[in-house]
Amino acid sequence: RFALIGCGGMGRADAGNAAGFGDLVAVCDVDAGHAARAVEQFTDGARRPDSTGDFRRLMERNDIDLVLNATPDHW
Repeated sequence: RFALIGCGGMGRADAGNAAGFGDLVAVCDVDAGHAARAVEQFTDGARRPDSTGDFRRLMERNDIDLVLNATPDHW
């Protein structure tokens, strides 16, 4: 189970590649539109990733084994 921080185009592409190895359970982005697009892209039937704008919420979770950080350089 993994989470994505940074849900822009490259982040979603990276998460798409990583999805072959695990389940995306949560996404995080300061831009709510980017996060919403990631949730839409990675919703599969009843499996829908959670969304947050605060990466600390991801760090508090016990069900995430890996965090994919796809934030831009200036972040």
